[in-house]
Amino acid sequence: MGGKAALLLVLGFSLIFAVVNFNTHSMVNRTVDNFTKYYVRTHLHNIAVSGAYMAANKVFEDPTWNDGFHNLSLSNDTIDVTVSSFAVDKIKIISKGYYLGDTDMVKIVLQPASFAKYGYYANYWPGGGYLVTGDTVDGPFHVQGR
Repeated sequence: MGGKAALLLVLGFSLIFAVVNFNTHSMVNRTVDNFTKYYVRTHLHNIAVSGAYMAANKVFEDPTWNDGFHNLSLSNDTIDVTVSSFAVDKIKIISKGYYLGDTDMVKIVLQPASFAKYGYYANYWPGGGYLVTGDTVDGPFHVQGR
């Protein structure tokens, strides 16, 4: 191998390593950007969910509460929550979280549970219960009285 061939070989490997180094450096930068975007999106969603939880707690304490939260500030975050009633016994909660100029929204519909979900339903127990030895109730159990 002569001098020219060795020089071409060194230049070729230098070019290959330069391209690999550029791609590796670019990938590292994209990884940091992706992690930052993921953190912001996750934090933003958690803000919106927190507002929905706070409103659901207020509705649990007072079912007629529908004031919501407007420009509620938590550290550097802002929450807007609206609460509205619709249909029969249904409440809609819309929570918007704001963080670093981005917005995320969470919608929740609260409604009473259906009695159809119970495996056994009785007005009074044991007066209304007709279970005999060997009977089983699979699922939730509800007694209207005591």
